Amino acid sequence: MKLIWTILTLLSFHIILTAQTDFIPMQAENWDYNDTAAAFIIHEGSPALSITGPGEVILKERVFSEGTIEFDYYPTELGFCGISFRRNSPADDPSFREYSEYVYLRNFDPEGKMIQGGIQYAPFLRGTNLWDLLFEYEAPVRIKQNAKNHLKLVVSKQQMKVYLNNELALWIPELLGEKLSGGISLGGKGIYLNLSVSTTLTESIPSDAGVDLTKHDMRYLRNWQHSPGTILETGSSITSADIPDSTTVWKDIPTERFGLINFTRHLSSPFQERTRKVTWIKTVIEAEVDQYRKLDLGFSDDVWVFNEGYPVYLDRNTYGNPIQKQPNGRLSLENATVNLPLQKGSNEIMIAVASNFFGWGCIARLKRIDGLQINKDSER
Repeated sequence: MKLIWTILTLLSFHIILTAQTDFIPMQAENWDYNDTAAAFIIHEGSPALSITGPGEVILKERVFSEGTIEFDYYPTELGFCGISFRRNSPADDPSFREYSEYVYLRNFDPEGKMIQGGIQYAPFLRGTNLWDLLFEYEAPVRIKQNAKNHLKLVVSKQQMKVYLNNELALWIPELLGEKLSGGISLGGKGIYLNLSVSTTLTESIPSDAGVDLTKHDMRYLRNWQHSPGTILETGSSITSADIPDSTTVWKDIPTERFGLINFTRHLSSPFQERTRKVTWIKTVIEAEVDQYRKLDLGFSDDVWVFNEGYPVYLDRNTYGNPIQKQPNGRLSLENATVNLPLQKGSNEIMIAVASNFFGWGCIARLKRIDGLQINKDSER
């Protein structure tokens, strides 16, 4: 028995020794950076990175997939700051963050009070931060001013826990980025120090995605087809005359977590292209009798709803303007409720969605589905 315990102890000790943790020196030779926006300094006796301008500071020759990342952040002024991992860039432009996972702080309270949405997870897709599509992935936190804030990310293949000052701030049940491995970078004004990267999970966290409760909600409209994205001039609107004709090529488009139709992932990024684009989606609802049904609709940024070619609803969700929808111009089923007229039999629902500001997406869910058949293939 004593021999068995000795062997188990040695095995445990071996595991501890082989758990690879690298303490990353905050020295210029380890990083790619713009020396007009960042510098390497000594802060409170420790080597540190001071970021004073825009852009990212990118760790050289480090590929991260899963494990644990920890670092300290010392605010020097109010603003955004964060860390990217699984970062991927085009070969001809390594400074461009095309795809990555991203965790960041909204450091906006000079007294360090609780900030609603003070921490958020959002992936970058096509160089675009999807913060406005993922309101569910933020949390309130207190960010200490004139002091160190310790961040710890525990990352499995598809899940992540984020700790701020030793308190669990976020548990992300499904990472929504495009890549499973890539580089690491830091960005946002402040001082960064004591960075360590481990290939070992420091606590138990599943590697598979957690359950998406919306998948069990049969009220979501999920079976959509989409048209190609086209440019829509700023200030212009959509009418029945713009409905796609019989020559339009329609393609299936899946819904993601939360019932989201993520056009940024599957079509393009109008935000990066610096243009306004619109796409059409369509689905079929079968109704037993003529009736009205309530449809909860989330959209980013402008939307036009048609049934059998007739306009039903139009609206805008313009962030930072009085017309923005709850919550704060972000995509959510709180954005709008549409009184949807349905005729007995087949109803082809078409929705045009336009965007030029960060993420581009849509979510649709009926209040009730009794007496209806939904998520059928469109036959037209």
